[in-house]
Amino acid sequence: MIGRLGAIGVFFFLRIGCALILLKVAASRLSVAGFADFTQYLAFASLVTLLAVGGTQNGLIRQVAAARSPGELEETVAAAAAIWLAASGVLLAVSFLFAPVIGTILVGHGSVGATVVALTAIAIFAGPGQIRCSMLTGQGRMISSLAIQSAGLLAGAAGAAWFAFRGNPAAAGLAFACGTLVPSLPALAVLARRHAWPAAASLLAHAKQLLRYSLAFATVAAAIPLTLFALRWQYRGAFGDEALGHWLSANRISDLSTQLIGLFMLQIFVPQIARMPDELARRRFTLICGAGGMAVMALPLIAFSIASEPLVRLFLSPSFLPAIPAIQTYMAGDMLRVWTSIAIYTAFAAGRAGRYAGLELAVIGSIGAITMLLIGQGYSSAPQWAYFLVHAVFSAGFLAFLFLSWRAPAASRIAETASLTSKISARQL
Repeated sequence: MIGRLGAIGVFFFLRIGCALILLKVAASRLSVAGFADFTQYLAFASLVTLLAVGGTQNGLIRQVAAARSPGELEETVAAAAAIWLAASGVLLAVSFLFAPVIGTILVGHGSVGATVVALTAIAIFAGPGQIRCSMLTGQGRMISSLAIQSAGLLAGAAGAAWFAFRGNPAAAGLAFACGTLVPSLPALAVLARRHAWPAAASLLAHAKQLLRYSLAFATVAAAIPLTLFALRWQYRGAFGDEALGHWLSANRISDLSTQLIGLFMLQIFVPQIARMPDELARRRFTLICGAGGMAVMALPLIAFSIASEPLVRLFLSPSFLPAIPAIQTYMAGDMLRVWTSIAIYTAFAAGRAGRYAGLELAVIGSIGAITMLLIGQGYSSAPQWAYFLVHAVFSAGFLAFLFLSWRAPAASRIAETASLTSKISARQL
């Protein structure tokens, strides 16, 4: 467990480090317009990479972990490959037909159609690598999965930094996208050796299950930004641009913690819980993860509380000093969010895609409603306190559920033991 936690930490900070270095190089060597184009290329590449496998990466992790036989595992991976093939055809056709339109949306003119098609093709060939990494994670080989992804990340970031340094935003975007091909090289060789596919009915059943997870994640992925856009619009109208900037800075720092929690949930928690047949073992593992997660999330809160002003001056600027209370409140909420995330991903690990989406939507909806209510009352601290309060309530509810569900089997076992003891005593008499 310690080795896997360390691997997650290394991968997380590697990803953050690459992003910061690439941001610095691109901002200093590209023009403002070139920087905007480069950012748009990266966003487009990220989107088509997700769509190339139908958004099944996370669902595939769960299904692989829950597979009870080699045959079931083979059918699950085959279904993911079939989804990739179907999505690839659609994406390639769309990119060819609408490349000028997509280029205009991205950078303001349609002359970059070739770049659009190239980015789409790269994303398509990156699909088998995504499937392979999800398969490794689901099988408990998370360190191997993160190592492959790290190699691709480093290769892509290095290539992008080189071309950004030379002032070519399109080439930099293509180079970064090419990093996703690194995990695909061995996976494509395996796919090429596939001679037989499962029966159509079995393939369709597994594909439907994977797509259920994709729909759940897509629903949540759409609801969160839409809710945030609406809240930011109302907040700006109530308190102005400067207050909005302070909120967004605190919210952005919290997003980094959220990414770390999500990485842990998908790389360790979900595969482990899905493979555990014993209910008591699952509860113990859940409590260990929750307590450990809160301890980890407490570290940045303690560090920031001790040296908040120097840290804000170092990573932001003196103009963001008024955001210190908001940042601290968000960090306290991040500690509680650990339990909320465990509750949500417990449903996901159990194969309840609808319940997973429902819980996610309930959390974001509650935060949105409380934020709007507090904004209406004139509280500029509304977003961070809504975040803290909602996660406090959800965490308390989940811990109460765990406690009650733990006591019920224990009481049942005590009653059975007492009954057995009384029967033995009666026979002896």
